[in-house]
Amino acid sequence: MVEPPDNSSLYRSPEGYQQVMAQYDARFQAMGIPHDSRYVETGQGPTHAVICGDEAGKPLVLWHGQNANAATWAQWMPSLAPRYRVYAIDVIGGMGKSAASRPSKKGTAYGEWAAEALEALGLDRASMIGASQGGWLIGKLANVAPERVGCAVLMSSAGFLSVSLLAALRLVPKVLFKPTEQAAREMLAAVSAPGVPEDPFFLELFELMMRHFRSEALVPVLSDAELRGLTAPTYLLMGQHESSFDPYKALARGLALLPKLISAEIVPGVGHSMIHSEPGWVIDRVVRFLDSQTL
Repeated sequence: MVEPPDNSSLYRSPEGYQQVMAQYDARFQAMGIPHDSRYVETGQGPTHAVICGDEAGKPLVLWHGQNANAATWAQWMPSLAPRYRVYAIDVIGGMGKSAASRPSKKGTAYGEWAAEALEALGLDRASMIGASQGGWLIGKLANVAPERVGCAVLMSSAGFLSVSLLAALRLVPKVLFKPTEQAAREMLAAVSAPGVPEDPFFLELFELMMRHFRSEALVPVLSDAELRGLTAPTYLLMGQHESSFDPYKALARGLALLPKLISAEIVPGVGHSMIHSEPGWVIDRVVRFLDSQTL
């Protein structure tokens, strides 16, 4: 049995750490479907996954965004569980329950860690969905162990373009110097489309992150060679109102470099946070793509 890691060093205080973990547990408890919590060992330390769904279903791995955790998928998992065996993995160094390790993002360490985590979970090959940093992570994994990626859905994926200077100047000061509820509200608005109602969970998550979590630097852009290394069938979605980069230019880079890009589209009426802004519409399209692929 793998013991849970001590990742409290990622937080500014023990109290902040407990608040984040309480939100995490409450989110999954409210999900309304049976699920398991499992720790597996990797070279970067223990890695945690929340697992649910049809035990005989095709495996589906969910990779969350940066400075977040697997609980951001709790709104999706009840829709996916009847069709798939779903694994929502906490990325190392994030606000979840995996190890605090933060290796360099410039090399192959994250891809190697992801491959080790999948092997320890008994997943030789799986369909995958990545949101923001999660899409970048799928790219890193595909360059280390391409055989493990059956197909890939990249949603508002990081790694296609650098974050614009304007977005960085608007968001970074809020994260580092203004940890208030109003700042969290402004940050949530910045990654959402105009007029989209606030999501209470994500608003609380952003406030907890800004108050208590030692956030890490943004992931670097994937090279042309790395994008060409994602040889699995791929579905690329960018939000119409992406605030960190130009979604049309990101889509164009994907069209030019991804070897098996089956479909690419701009999702209307959403920003970077399509994971919660328009979940029903996006889930339906994602499920159709996943069902069209064979592992």
